[in-house]
Amino acid sequence: MEAYIVKEQDLVDIIEKNEENILIFNPNYILSKQQALFAAKMAILAMEKNQNIANKLPIEFLVRLSGKKQIAKALEFGPKSIEDVVGIIVLDGTLRDNIQEISFMANKQKVMRAYDISPHEDLQRAVYERMALVDL
Repeated sequence: MEAYIVKEQDLVDIIEKNEENILIFNPNYILSKQQALFAAKMAILAMEKNQNIANKLPIEFLVRLSGKKQIAKALEFGPKSIEDVVGIIVLDGTLRDNIQEISFMANKQKVMRAYDISPHEDLQRAVYERMALVDL
């Protein structure tokens, strides 16, 4: 499993054909690709243990990434439009040659607002805590 930050418009056809093997997210709300990979692993584990909130893995991934049990709120962590830069996690590795990664820098203010984190908290720790709370 690998995470990439790409321009979505370059991959629309590929994504539609491989919908269940690709997890898409808005990188503006995450600190690192490792955070997204952690959410993917949690989502896969939740599906395997029948502890999932959503019926489909791509949506369960957004639930885990967002740290929010409400699907409508979790969907806010997905891309907004086709012009957006998006994060993509490829589960089967077959699309590597079709993906060109672009540079990415987390917007800490957006992350803090998205996860409701105060400036006094350790940002990375607080984000992972919010994500882990979905299981409680």
